[in-house]
Amino acid sequence: MATSKTSALLQGKKVVVIGGSSGIGFSAASAFIEEGATVIIGSSSQSRVDSAIQRLSDPNIQYNADPSRISGHTVNLKALDLSDKGIRVNAVAPGAVETELWHAFPEETRKQVLQSRGDKLLTGRVGQPEDLANVYIYLTKDKNITAQIIVSDGGDSTVERS
Repeated sequence: MATSKTSALLQGKKVVVIGGSSGIGFSAASAFIEEGATVIIGSSSQSRVDSAIQRLSDPNIQYNADPSRISGHTVNLKALDLSDKGIRVNAVAPGAVETELWHAFPEETRKQVLQSRGDKLLTGRVGQPEDLANVYIYLTKDKNITAQIIVSDGGDSTVERS
């Protein structure tokens, strides 16, 4: 839970969440709203954006149905391009995260795959959307971070347990 001092950092700020209609993006959008920010949701599907807005049901929500992909090169170029306007650009690179995308698998298969994957990670589990939402909140509040890609993958990119 945010303190009043940290919450004030996002009051009145505008945040763009690419892929904010589901999963990690939806959790991030929800966390930003909770912190007092106005959220702009980017998605490739207007109906998913409409559904997300309805689920979030907050007057601070705006939307933009424009699909996008972000790479390290894009983050660096955009950060350089926008820094003179006081805009910081960062990205998050998640590892395996338990989102509704996994619901395409039968329940037993899904549980086995996620457990097996989690057992190989340093954290002992796959990520949850809320874990990534916290990374986004951190990146937004720390005014000295820009042009960075933060990896939140349970240690997968460092070493994998056998």
